[in-house]
Amino acid sequence: MENLILWGTSKQILNAIETTLSAERDTIKILGVHQTDSPVSVGPDYLYFSVDDVLHHTDCPVFVCGISGDAAVLREITSLGIPRERLIPEACLLSLAISYSRYVALLRSRLSILSNDCWGGLTYHFFGLPFLSPTINLFFDDPEYLTFLENLDDMLQLIPEPCGTAYNMDERFEYPVFRIGSVRLFMKHCRNAEQGKKKWIERCRRINRDNLLVIMVTTLRSSAERFSRLPYAHKVCFVPFETDLPCCVYVDTHGKDLVKYVNSLASGERYLYDPLALVEQHVIHTTEVRIPGKNEIRETLEAAQHVLIYGARVLGHKACMMSAPVLGDRLCGFAVSDMKDNPETKDGLPVRTVSCWSEKMDSLGIAKDSVLVILALHPRYYGEVEASLKTYGFFPDSSPSGSRLLFHAEQFRLICRHIHKKRKRSMTASFLCSIICSSRGARSPAHA
Repeated sequence: MENLILWGTSKQILNAIETTLSAERDTIKILGVHQTDSPVSVGPDYLYFSVDDVLHHTDCPVFVCGISGDAAVLREITSLGIPRERLIPEACLLSLAISYSRYVALLRSRLSILSNDCWGGLTYHFFGLPFLSPTINLFFDDPEYLTFLENLDDMLQLIPEPCGTAYNMDERFEYPVFRIGSVRLFMKHCRNAEQGKKKWIERCRRINRDNLLVIMVTTLRSSAERFSRLPYAHKVCFVPFETDLPCCVYVDTHGKDLVKYVNSLASGERYLYDPLALVEQHVIHTTEVRIPGKNEIRETLEAAQHVLIYGARVLGHKACMMSAPVLGDRLCGFAVSDMKDNPETKDGLPVRTVSCWSEKMDSLGIAKDSVLVILALHPRYYGEVEASLKTYGFFPDSSPSGSRLLFHAEQFRLICRHIHKKRKRSMTASFLCSIICSSRGARSPAHA
């Protein structure tokens, strides 16, 4: 039995107990709850814990309730003296579509990632894991990074010495450059030199050599070959060319900058490999998913007559919030594979299984191959979900390409904003429309 402390508002805690943690009730024991709004509103079934109580139970994980995944909340909690290693964000479980026990196993694996650019930091953020590596918010030149890896133990013992500054063109500020031996550390996202030096020293002490993942992004064959000879059991090198080197992964950047493209893979904006398999098992399973372009999304949303969102978790909520003002009554509701652990309604819309929606469409005489299904879930489930939808008559092989659409938050945000402007809606009208779409009781015929 796993002990657990819940942290959040009363509403967030109750929602987590009833949904995210409902399948874990036989394996977890809730020792107490720390409510940030009221110490009594959750009810008598759960013991209220003060911050001191939470600090006293040093070995008990703290489940941070809420779907927003706000980093500011985590920083606020750690500022109270609760180590980041104890915090388990509910938002990460939902966005990754994994169980509590699986996420705890990942957290306890104490993964240390070394990378020559922002890939490591972005991956830590994506999984909501503590930084157990000094190579965060900085980059190396290729030869110097390889020297760093070839002499890792010695390099980690050195104190960084300032050796100049450089300019961050993206964020428009000057950042410090340090040196350890012959290796320079370009702390591109650091504004304070002393803070950067302090963080490097702290994170060097946290490295877990028993679970080390070494990453490199390079355009040079010579660097990839030198990287391949390093004596690390788990290493991956992303390259823009085909090669037989077993540690290298070819990335077709479609003409884009390699570093930015690979970083978009780490942050979940694009999908080329299963990131969970990489951090859990240190293996790459490549299966590229094409993210639709802005014009395709715009044309598809404007043409759709009936729309379902597949997935009723975090991504489904985001898809609904972004597309509801544009789709209006054409948005029918949420589709899921199983109602277990899913609510009856979400964002004012019905949540039903695919089989229920199939029967509803048939009874209303709606052609299912004309229904637009927005897939708002992790890309590794696309194949399985599409096969299930086809079984019930949604987008058969003969259906138009516009009958399915992969949800991508940034693309949707831009396109929905574009459509609003096209229709000459003011920001106030768009906001009111969003509220109406989220709360109205009247629906399209598919809701009847």
